[in-house]
Amino acid sequence: MAETIKEITEQLSNIFRHLLPGLVVIGAARLAHPHWFSAVCISNKWHVAVLVAIGVTVGNVWYVTHRYAIHQLIDYCHYAWSYRRLGGYYEWLSELMDGSFRFADQTPKFREHLRFRSSQVILLFIISEVMLVFACWNDPCSFFACHSLAFLIASGAMALFAWWAFCISWALDVKAVARARRQTETILK
Repeated sequence: MAETIKEITEQLSNIFRHLLPGLVVIGAARLAHPHWFSAVCISNKWHVAVLVAIGVTVGNVWYVTHRYAIHQLIDYCHYAWSYRRLGGYYEWLSELMDGSFRFADQTPKFREHLRFRSSQVILLFIISEVMLVFACWNDPCSFFACHSLAFLIASGAMALFAWWAFCISWALDVKAVARARRQTETILK
């Protein structure tokens, strides 16, 4: 049992990235479009297996779409605001990524913390997006239809929390790479 708990703990970042988005989407879809699930029997293992497969697939598609479209746009906007310029983003990003990978061996626990933190931030954004989508697109008389204003407000609040967490993670990553680069330069001198 201790080994199982250790393995789960070590894989939390992957769980946040690959499993939880699908659970969020399937759960919200169930509340927004109950008729989609009318033929599903939770006690039937094959129905559950199909739901899991759909959840993992949809969750990963949502994750990748968010990470490499929406999140990248947020990152660019934050860069432009922080550095007060629109150009140079690709060069800056490649230097940051190079530094992150190059100095990862110096601070493996910190790097793992940032990876886990990034997964949590992306999950917060995904929850916000899912609430927004299903607050606007739902079956009449569904849970989302009956509480759409509350879900819209919650979606906006969650997006603000996610953005705040993103700003903190962004700063941690940028400052950690800059600090590691300075330490390496000092050692080389």
